[in-house]
Amino acid sequence: MNEFRNILQNIFDNYLLDYQGPFGSDKTSYKAFYKVQDWIKENATSNREELNIKFSVGKGNWTQVPWFAILNSKEAKDTRNGFYIVALFQHSMEGFYLGIGQGVTGPNEKYGNKGGAEYLKEKTEEVKREIGGLLDSSFTFTENIDLKATGGVAMGYGPGLCFQKYYNKENIPNDENILKDINNLIDVYDKILENNISSNLSKKSNEKNSWVLSAGRNAEFWEKFQNEQIINIGWDKLGNLAKFKTKNDIAQKIKELYREGDEAEPRNQALTCYEFAKDITIGDFIYIKKGSSKLLGVCEVISDYIYDETQGLHPHIRKVKWLVIKDFDIQSELGHTIALKTLTNFTRYPDTVKKFEQFYFMQESTSKEIVQELGDLDEYKRTAESLLIDTFFSSSEFIRILNNLRDKKNIIIQGAPGVGKTFIGKKLAQCLANSEMNIQSLVLHENYSYEEFVMGIRPDKDGKFILSNGVFYDFCHRAIKNPNEKFILLLDEINRANITKIFGELLVLIENNKRGPKNAVKLIYKPEENFYVPENFYIIGLMNTADRSLKVVDYALRRRFSFYTFEPDFENPEFKNFLIKKKVNINTVDKIIRNLSKVNQKISDDSFELGPGYCIGHSFFCPEDNKDSYENDWYENIIKNQILPLIEEYYFDKLDTIDEIREDLLS
Repeated sequence: MNEFRNILQNIFDNYLLDYQGPFGSDKTSYKAFYKVQDWIKENATSNREELNIKFSVGKGNWTQVPWFAILNSKEAKDTRNGFYIVALFQHSMEGFYLGIGQGVTGPNEKYGNKGGAEYLKEKTEEVKREIGGLLDSSFTFTENIDLKATGGVAMGYGPGLCFQKYYNKENIPNDENILKDINNLIDVYDKILENNISSNLSKKSNEKNSWVLSAGRNAEFWEKFQNEQIINIGWDKLGNLAKFKTKNDIAQKIKELYREGDEAEPRNQALTCYEFAKDITIGDFIYIKKGSSKLLGVCEVISDYIYDETQGLHPHIRKVKWLVIKDFDIQSELGHTIALKTLTNFTRYPDTVKKFEQFYFMQESTSKEIVQELGDLDEYKRTAESLLIDTFFSSSEFIRILNNLRDKKNIIIQGAPGVGKTFIGKKLAQCLANSEMNIQSLVLHENYSYEEFVMGIRPDKDGKFILSNGVFYDFCHRAIKNPNEKFILLLDEINRANITKIFGELLVLIENNKRGPKNAVKLIYKPEENFYVPENFYIIGLMNTADRSLKVVDYALRRRFSFYTFEPDFENPEFKNFLIKKKVNINTVDKIIRNLSKVNQKISDDSFELGPGYCIGHSFFCPEDNKDSYENDWYENIIKNQILPLIEEYYFDKLDTIDEIREDLLS
């Protein structure tokens, strides 16, 4: 029986008909994609819990190019970033392409459409070099596909497809052959990840990179680097590198300004400029080299890219903090020299980076500050593992967020109801502060004012109006008096308040590079005091994306915080293991995962009314007590008393939709 072929035929026969009418999860083709999902789970991924199957037919409106995808949770949580197996249906419904694709949205958001396409092509070439021979010969490496789309996001899918095979609807193979192709793609997908090839920019942004930078011919700029606490590169005629969108744009400008008549492409020079300006991030380690056989020292990046014309021929700079200065003989330590390139990202060579770190950070001559820093990292890891022992939250993800909090000083965790924002926010605070006394929690609201938060005239207990300190002011002073401890301010519902109003003139002081006495300002109510926010003060904001009363988060807040979006984790294999350990009946566990995933798909697709920010979180189903078992009655009690009231609020004017979702949840 060719069940899968019949499902595909159903899509081909009905999608265009449904496309002409109103969007809805009750439509024939929408339901067919659920059947695709179920068939793949049963036949291709049943023993691989880290592989999730997703599909999309649109968000509120039918998409021109529907798709289904298989994602490894270690590489891609959604189709915005990372590698995954994908099937893209032509808008004309004449056929579909099946292959390995990459998220297009993430790269386009970071680099722009042109730069994003360049990034995706580079990743495709990387995959081609490593695993091209593993592919069945029927798959081809080409982005020249015709999805028959006339507009929308589908117009940009081409660069994201690494390789593919086309299936015409008139000649769909039997289930055995389709399954053979899917299994081949799963093998190739596994090999991509085994080779540490990733296209996921959200993963990379949380990692510290290690770079090697030349200090010029015969290290002529080494003394300047040390004295001015900077690193810099040349190519002054290019002007501000921030204006360039892609490496190719820089390469063409270099040819125009420096290499007229030279046919060779200046790829390495363009790459150096691009990576120096765009890819190096605050917190990265830079090892300075002399030639190809010696390192001179290591520093930490403490600023974004700066264009400074006063630097003459080398105007492109980064401010740095020098960590260790001493010579490392590359030839004797590694047994070989390294490339003469001006700038190289060595993160992709972990064995070499480990030797660099052992030499600079693990020897007796290493400064006490560096030893303390490394010791703190180990201690944070141990504390994190202890705090997360009875959860299923990834310890590596926890540490990544914690490290970003330590560097950036301010983060915001946002997400739908029940995704664990407050739970993890408190765990992060506990891990960093290491004392409940150094954690201050506040719930903000629309009427919260500067006078309550910082300082103002307020009545005392006797009704007299006096100058009173606010929570933020007092907590900052506690941190100033205890510089060897860390203090964390936990702000719940941070986007309910007018942040620029409650922080006032102090908003700029919370930036990580505006801390300390040298950036002190005069207070409105206390001009005789030079007030500042200390280095050991951190802010964790929490944001519910499903609150209809929320204001749009303004740019002033966004640029001072790192944002983390938490999503429902029903498809995470560790969630299933967690529930089983908590003695939830296995049939109930399967029902939770199946039903809530289905309902969240509908909510996410309803972009007119709702969208992904309104999905139902997993924490509703995390038992907090210690019963002998949790059965179906426990599940139904949560659905009826906690989940359905949310659904009724979401769809207060759509009784049929409420009934449909109630049926999905209780089935």
